[in-house]
Amino acid sequence: MVLLFKFKIMSIRDMYVKHGASEYYEQSKDSYVNPHYEYIKNCLHWMTTIIDPKVYLDLGCGNGEVTRYLTNRGYFKAMGLDPYFSKIYKENTDRFCINCSFEFLAIKGIPFTYDTIIASYSIHLCLPSFRKQLYYQLSKICKYLVIISPNDNYTIDEHFTLINETKMGKSHCKIWKTI
Repeated sequence: MVLLFKFKIMSIRDMYVKHGASEYYEQSKDSYVNPHYEYIKNCLHWMTTIIDPKVYLDLGCGNGEVTRYLTNRGYFKAMGLDPYFSKIYKENTDRFCINCSFEFLAIKGIPFTYDTIIASYSIHLCLPSFRKQLYYQLSKICKYLVIISPNDNYTIDEHFTLINETKMGKSHCKIWKTI
């Protein structure tokens, strides 16, 4: 006798909708790997041909994929920020990680400055109602903001100007410069 089962494979976005980002990451943080990592690496390589991210913040750093990639290419001055993966990021990268949400950052800011802030597949975790304030806070602490995402609908109306963009596979990468 053969039993047939139908399994619905859910995307990360579907899991956010069903469980919320907080619960999703709490349940999957030990095994999480960004399924678009190869595209992200290509975006990071491209980014380093446009700007020099000497001192950078890995915003929504997760388990440290961006930091590990850039560290392997000689960019050692990194820090992370993530409300879910702070401990894992520290373990994986041996770098400091700020444990706070994007909303907290939008309201309070942080007392550090960077050449570059890189948000790889993470800016969507900031509630839309906080994004303008988040961009304002980020503009006060960096020269460049790099957003890597699965779509290109992230625009910033104030505080930054778009200087370059590309698409690598399913990843869109935009480089913004503080005004």
